[in-house]
Amino acid sequence: PVSGGNADDGNMLLQAATSMGISGTESLRQDIASTFGLDDISLTGGTGADSNMSLTVGKYLAPDIYISYGAGLVESAVNTFRVRYDIYSFLSLEAEQGAGTGVDLLYQIER
Repeated sequence: PVSGGNADDGNMLLQAATSMGISGTESLRQDIASTFGLDDISLTGGTGADSNMSLTVGKYLAPDIYISYGAGLVESAVNTFRVRYDIYSFLSLEAEQGAGTGVDLLYQIER
């Protein structure tokens, strides 16, 4: 059973699922997100025994305000709550609560 595995077993299972296309199947992700009224759903993380795989869901509360919640999927799971406020098209303010707490001012340059 899955509950009998350790973190390495869980990472191998998630890597296998990712390699089979679960995280890359855009239409499936969109269907799941729209079913639950979400704007985004993604499976993120690295590879290896100490990877930090997480399932993240997000929703725009207003055109300028985006919230997301990431649930850790491995033994040392860290859940993260994030709020982003788009001040201008190139400037955003982002606050995060999870393993640490912080606020960032993000400046984006597009060419």
